[in-house]
Amino acid sequence: MTKTYFAPGRVNLIGEHLDYNGGLVLPAALTIGITAAHTPRQDNKIVLRSTTTRCTKKLTWPTHCIRPEKTIGLITHWALSSTDKGEPFCCRL
Repeated sequence: MTKTYFAPGRVNLIGEHLDYNGGLVLPAALTIGITAAHTPRQDNKIVLRSTTTRCTKKLTWPTHCIRPEKTIGLITHWALSSTDKGEPFCCRL
């Protein structure tokens, strides 16, 4: 079963870079954003591809290369490693 998620873009009308320092801001959501779809696979791989760029490269990793990096409140940030040794992944599309 495929699940789809959408995160709207955001613009700060006032207070750029103040919100994470406890300052006041006036943000607004945009109608453009990022859409991600997730479909479970049987081969234990993570496959990423873009539908909005000219890049046709498909990026693939084994699932054991993704690990929790840090948790803030109820949000967990995940990191994707390029190797089993946990080396950081860097890619320019």
